[in-house]
Order: sequence, then structure tokens, then C-alpha cells
Amino acid sequence: MSFLAQGFAPLQFEPFGAFLTVICALVIAALVVFIFVAVWLYRDAENRGMSGGLWVALLLLASVFFNFLGGFVVLIVYLLVRGQHPYGSYPAGYGYGYPYAPPAYPPPMPPPSGPATAAPAGPAPAPQSTNCKSCGAPLAPNATFCSNCGSKA
Repeated sequence: MSFLAQGFAPLQFEPFGAFLTVICALVIAALVVFIFVAVWLYRDAENRGMSGGLWVALLLLASVFFNFLGGFVVLIVYLLVRGQHPYGSYPAGYGYGYPYAPPAYPPPMPPPSGPATAAPAGPAPAPQSTNCKSCGAPLAPNATFCSNCGSKA
């Protein structure tokens, strides 16, 4: 008599089915945790002005080639590096992806608002020197500040 005729079916062995169910549940739970960590890593890196795509790629590659231990190493390195980038900081090349860059110098102040008064009558002020005292650059007539270095003329 054969084994099949006796009712023996190897795939219906109960402990094997329970073990396979537990292993599948653990693998699915690990993948869900990995996806949540990758999404958090991407968003946090982007908010800190770092490349989120690069960090997620490192996490993925390290996890593929070094199992989950590599992913933990990348996550620990990221947590150490992220302290150097405050939340909401700008990327290294400021202006990339932003509509405007900060000015190199502050904009000129508007003239004071008040009643217009006539200039006092009298002799004209003495002409100023034609060169800046600080840097030696030529000054425009009646210049208050040097256009080269910004010091008072």
C-alpha cells in the first residue's frame, strides 16, 4: 500500500504550516517597518536640507547587500549626521529650488519720511576727497558711502 493510500500528505503537516505562517507574518511586518523608516528618513532629510533620495538609496542598498544590519548602520550614521543640519535649514547650494537668493548686501534704506524742508542757505559744503579713505577706490561726487567697500566717505 502506498503512502497516499494511507492518508499521508506531507504538505498538511500542522507544525510546518504554523511555522510558515509565523515566518510570513514576520517578513511582512519587517517590510512594513522598513517602508515607514524609509519614508521618515526621506522626509526628515529633505526638511533638514539634505538629499532624502540619497539617504533612502543608501538605506536600501545597505539593507539588500548586508541584510537588515546594514540598514541599521545607515540609520545610526544618519542620526549622527542629522544633528549638524538643523530642521528647516537650506540645502548646501542655496538658491537651488528656491525662487530667489539672499542679497549680497542689505538693500538701501528709504529716505526718512517727514515734512520736506528747504536746504539751508549758505555756502556750499567743501568738496569731499575723490578717493575712499579705507580702500582707495574713487568716489562719486557727493557720495556718502564708498560703493566698493561700503565705509563712510
